[in-house]
Amino acid sequence: LKYKGLYDALETVHNGDTRGVYTYWGYRGGAWERGNGIRIDHVMLEAAVADRLQGAGVHAHVRG
Repeated sequence: LKYKGLYDALETVHNGDTRGVYTYWGYRGGAWERGNGIRIDHVMLEAAVADRLQGAGVHAHVRG
């Protein structure tokens, strides 16, 4: 999608550095406790919207 000119909302807000920002943690092996997750949810934006974006984040404390 990036090749189509769309922008990832989290990368836009975090200047491309989304290390440690996850949207999924497996339930095996203590992934949550170790902070070992992956991103499975992305919000992709057109350039005009990305330029006006004021914030984006993950509410990691909300699980369930």
